[in-house]
Amino acid sequence: MSLKKNLDVKVFEQLREMVIRSEWTPGQALSADELAAFFGVSKTPVLHALKRMEEQKMLNVTSTGHFYVPEYSEKDICDLLEMRALLERQTILKLSTHRELLDFYELSLLVTECSAANKHGNVVSARKADMEFHRLLTNSVNNPYLSDLYDRILSQFIVANYLLTDPTQAQQTIAADEHVTILEAIRAEDYTAACAAMDMHIFGARDKILKKMRLRDAD
Repeated sequence: MSLKKNLDVKVFEQLREMVIRSEWTPGQALSADELAAFFGVSKTPVLHALKRMEEQKMLNVTSTGHFYVPEYSEKDICDLLEMRALLERQTILKLSTHRELLDFYELSLLVTECSAANKHGNVVSARKADMEFHRLLTNSVNNPYLSDLYDRILSQFIVANYLLTDPTQAQQTIAADEHVTILEAIRAEDYTAACAAMDMHIFGARDKILKKMRLRDAD
């Protein structure tokens, strides 16, 4: 990988972490010049990173090329989480006939990493491990079309979840415990229970986001 590409990736990861740390707000305009000055790099890698985020639907761009953070309606959130649930449920059903595809060891490591990071107040690491658990689970079925669609859905969820709600340590602990429940149900080959646990996990996140949105709108 070239030095230039390395820098593009590094800036993208730093921008993504700003979302994970809940540092932006819905509707916020982003200045490539300001971000370049903040990171101490030229404008080019910042623009490449912003374009990559736009491709993943983490950002929107105007007709004049200005980037801004998406805003979501309640319907957007419901539709987004419905699609996420469908994809993750399909993943579990696929695993019911292709159990050999699943890497229990790596998934268990991510569950442990998420819990440990959350316990020590490392918000970014906990949230990253949380999302990586779902990404690895979905990628395990080796369907590139499903994985590509899921990456877009998950990227939009990251923006909606972390910018609209800024989950607490207690909420992250509950999420980590739910990962354990999902993984143990799959390990026990109880795929009905695994799907039910996944639905509870995802729609619980939906309800949390909607509650925060309604409280915000009421202020």
